[in-house]
Amino acid sequence: MATPTKRYSVGKDYSQPDPADQRVYSVVPPLRTTLQYFHSGNTEVGQSICSMHGTWDLWMADREATVTARYNPNFPNEKYESCGAVSVFAFSDSYVLSSEVNRRRLSGGFREGWAGLTTSDSNGIPIIGASFIKLTNPGVAPGVAGNYGLSFPHIRRLPVK
Repeated sequence: MATPTKRYSVGKDYSQPDPADQRVYSVVPPLRTTLQYFHSGNTEVGQSICSMHGTWDLWMADREATVTARYNPNFPNEKYESCGAVSVFAFSDSYVLSSEVNRRRLSGGFREGWAGLTTSDSNGIPIIGASFIKLTNPGVAPGVAGNYGLSFPHIRRLPVK
């Protein structure tokens, strides 16, 4: 997932010793034309500027279930957030993108189905992303292996007004 507009809305002032004073906001879009996507109520300071823990809600549904059979795993040690410009959520032990920065493995045995991520901001947060799947077939032919990759763009929803 990527929040590419975050870098234009909020930055980190490393000259400030107190983390509470390190967030610096720019006014994007111009003030009074609309609400700001990133503000003190939904960001916090870590190694970089992160969305505030607790302002995102993750829910999952098994592929055999209906949409109404979704559940929130509510793992006590998990933090669903976007730090920096890009964050990677992994649902298994293997990492398709081989990412090392801002990677979060989601526990709980989720193997197949779909997941949704919502934010509590009524104005929404501009997020783009995709799902990536890696498949390997070591037995294509003697001495030949096949590697395949699939990507699926995330479904986009606009904020409810």
